[in-house]
Amino acid sequence: MKTDGFPMNLLERREARGRLLLAANPWFQAVFTFSYWTDDTAWAVPIWERIVETIELGDGVPLETPQDHWSLRDASLPGQAPAERSEGPPASGATAAR
Repeated sequence: MKTDGFPMNLLERREARGRLLLAANPWFQAVFTFSYWTDDTAWAVPIWERIVETIELGDGVPLETPQDHWSLRDASLPGQAPAERSEGPPASGATAAR
């Protein structure tokens, strides 16, 4: 039997653990939940700790363009500005330099 993507065995009783983290700054709030079987503590706790260490909430500064989003930056250049994008038409009102 499966419920919401989690395996469930009604005959077997297993001890589970859960963690909850509330994160907030002046602009955003986030709730993180994490559940795991007690048997999985050896790998689950380090993953949770990595999640907590790497949380970055936005700073409220709007992006100039959608391409400025961190997920669109060139992964081969950590910490660098977003890669120049040449595909697609120029922005409205702009002319393409040739």
